[in-house]
Amino acid sequence: MLRQRAWAEEILHECYITVWHNAASFNSALSSPLTWMTHIVRNRCIDWLRSGYARQFHADEAWLDDLSSTPGDVSLDEQHDRQVARLHHCLQHLSSEQRQSIALAYYQGLSHSDIAGWLQQPVGSVKSWIRRGLDHLRECVGR
Repeated sequence: MLRQRAWAEEILHECYITVWHNAASFNSALSSPLTWMTHIVRNRCIDWLRSGYARQFHADEAWLDDLSSTPGDVSLDEQHDRQVARLHHCLQHLSSEQRQSIALAYYQGLSHSDIAGWLQQPVGSVKSWIRRGLDHLRECVGR
């Protein structure tokens, strides 16, 4: 989401600290621990992207970490490839509205109202597309 390893590491470190300090406020009746932590990380990434700091760098510089990365364990790479293929397959079965809304929300960090403005559609429609699309992906990927 942040497109640069150093930025992601910094945000992840901040999120670990946030989780540590707020662990007592976690309510298991509202969500699972993984969901709670994922929302913290996602929201922190969105906040960071919207802060404008990321816009100071050129797009080419954002991918430098990817060029210097070393290949990992082959079995992990194969497992990752299978997961990516499964997700791609599931994404192809979404409507174009669902796919585009989810991509704008999760990869670009746009809010529902931002997506509605971008697509020139009502906010309620965007929320429905995202909710139904995520339900489909959860069911499809979980098989």
